[in-house]
Amino acid sequence: MSATADVSRFLQSLPGITERRVNAAREGVGDFAEMWMTNAKAITPVERGTLRRSGNVGPVQVNGWIITVALGFDTDYAAAVHERPPDVARHQPPTQWKFLEMPGKEMNPKFPPFMAARINGVG
Repeated sequence: MSATADVSRFLQSLPGITERRVNAAREGVGDFAEMWMTNAKAITPVERGTLRRSGNVGPVQVNGWIITVALGFDTDYAAAVHERPPDVARHQPPTQWKFLEMPGKEMNPKFPPFMAARINGVG
């Protein structure tokens, strides 16, 4: 189970793209993914802690205008727990199903201003 973010259109819309700005974007994508994972782990169901400990953020990849990072949980049952609705599984608050998806949806509106601040901050 993983999630990716493509910031190519955002980068292409900025005037004066420099190597410093691309590096700032790469670092920003990585930092944002780490925040996303931290939020996801906070609501990941815990029985023995294995699922929560398996959460990871991969290396940021830059390929032309496309900057990607994969994040997810690396157990053979992560997707099953993620997709098990509340009427089937009783999770102790604050844990819940959709533990990777929900933080991503909540953080999505914060991504553009976060990245703009990171990229514009390097001039």
